[in-house]
Parts: sequence; C-alpha cells; structure tokens
Amino acid sequence: MPPPILFIQGPWLPGDCWAGWRARYVSAGKTCLEPLTLAPGDTAAPYLGSLIDAYAARIAGLAEGPVLIGHSFGGLIVQSLLDRGLGKAGISLAGWSPRARKRIPGTAALRAALRLLVSTPADLPLQNLPGLLPEALFSRHTAIRPANDRRPPLLLIAGSQDRVVTPDMVQQNHQLQLRGRSETSFRNFSGRGHLLVTEPGWPDIADYCLAWADTRTLEP
Repeated sequence: MPPPILFIQGPWLPGDCWAGWRARYVSAGKTCLEPLTLAPGDTAAPYLGSLIDAYAARIAGLAEGPVLIGHSFGGLIVQSLLDRGLGKAGISLAGWSPRARKRIPGTAALRAALRLLVSTPADLPLQNLPGLLPEALFSRHTAIRPANDRRPPLLLIAGSQDRVVTPDMVQQNHQLQLRGRSETSFRNFSGRGHLLVTEPGWPDIADYCLAWADTRTLEP
C-alpha cells in the first residue's frame, strides 16, 4: 500500500488551496489525509512552532508515515518535520529555508510578502496574517540539523519567477541540506511564480511531485 499524503499549507492560505491536487491524487489511487484546520480566531495558529508541533502530533498518531507536501511556510514546516524523522518523504514547494532569518533583511522579506498579497487570487483568502512574518523568520522551532543523515528524502522546488522565495534562496537551501548523506533533490520550474499550488500549470508540478514521491516510498 502506498503511504498517505499530507498537505501542509502553512498559516496564510486555507486548506482547500490543495483541492485540485487532492482530486488529482485521489483519482490516481492515493489516500489524502484531511489538512489541519486553522481557525482565524485561534491565537496559537499564526505561530510556526505551534503549527509544527500540531502536525508532528498528527503524524505521530498515524499507523504509517505519510508523504509530506508543503507550500511556502508549509514547506518550511515539512523540512522541520523531516528533521524530526517524521514522514516517509517530503516536498517543499517554494519553501522558506530554516536559515532564512540569518540572511534575509526584515524589510526585504516584508516587501516580498506584500508583493505576494497584492497578487493573490481573490478566491484564496489569506488568514492569520498579523504578526506572523517576524515569528516565522526568527522562530527557534524552525531550526534543523543540516547533516542529519537519518532525515527522509526531501525535494525542494522553486519557481523561476518567484519574487518571494526566490530560486537562489531555494538553491542555497539545497546546498545547506546536502551537508548530510540523506537524499535532497532540487527542481526549478521555468516561468512559475510563488503560488505553485494554484497558478496555471500546477498539474505538471503535482504530477512531478507524485512521481518523485512514488520512487522514494513504494516497494520495488
């Protein structure tokens, strides 16, 4: 049996941003787990540390480790969970680096985030925005061990036109993760921006992710 798939959207986008991916994977015979629901009124929800712990508890309660797929801050959560040994494999789509806070000026990060906000489709409302970015970039909970040889396989994906988590940032993260012997793959999708989950052409990325995960998790 193939492992289940757990989508991780991070604190800004709603869980149904994965609706297309879920339908595509279910039609391919995969089991997709229900995403965590982030309540706008929950004061703990905006903080990455709380989110990582919540996802860790969810995974620990499963009979089998899932494939983790996360976008943006969800991609950062995926990396943190894999570092804990949770999940069979993980995919980070335009995901922030665990070392981002050490090399990205706060003003530049805020400007990049604002560019994302003004270009986000109206049918994908952002939530839990106030106070998130500084906590996310400076949270001790996002630290990983780059030379963790027991980490499950990780795929880092970038969009060549992404101005929020740029391809250079993802490539630098790739080099960081290569310090260990655990498998770390990188793919840059040409002409794609930050919203890889929903922007035109997302099925190509979804299919690539599924094929990559299958080769790392299915028995020969």
